[in-house]
Amino acid sequence: MSAGSGITVTVNSSSASQVQATFSIAGNAAGGTHSVTANVAGQPSNSVNFYVQIPNHLVVSNDVLLSSSACSGGNGVLRKISYQIKDQNNPAGPVGIVPIKESFGSNISTNTCGNGLPTPSSCSTIYVDSSSVFTDILATNKCSPSNQSCGFSITPDQWQWCPSGQIPTTIGSPTYVIHWNQITVDGSATALPGGTLIP
Repeated sequence: MSAGSGITVTVNSSSASQVQATFSIAGNAAGGTHSVTANVAGQPSNSVNFYVQIPNHLVVSNDVLLSSSACSGGNGVLRKISYQIKDQNNPAGPVGIVPIKESFGSNISTNTCGNGLPTPSSCSTIYVDSSSVFTDILATNKCSPSNQSCGFSITPDQWQWCPSGQIPTTIGSPTYVIHWNQITVDGSATALPGGTLIP
């Protein structure tokens, strides 16, 4: 069987009337519509189309502002923002469970609350569900600071898809300003509506 560059087809079983196969898609395979054909005794079959999705961008799935539980009194703001990973199609669809990572690089400032900086996640599928949704929890995690406007910024925070054997690709770069008394995402201190595109 043949399905094009970057796509490996493994035949699991075959009979006179059908073929069952597994498709392995390389991280550098082209997205979009592909066709597959089978050869029997040197004769090619009619082609059948299938679609290769590539993680392409993020949209807001849910955005909730809460009170941080860093301490029992004087809690600051906590924001739980969930993103859905979409493919390259228009209209775009979710891409299923894919490995992603978070990258700050030199984009993160000093934390003026004095309690250190968050650690970005490494390539993992553990936080992405079958609907391609993952949640980022934003807070200073500081208990009752004397300066209630203390905090840090990540401009931007880069969320990246980790294709196997390939360099991670950025699929969304929200800008975070995370202060004890206010958290903004792309300049908004209020919850972003579902479906908001993350640049």
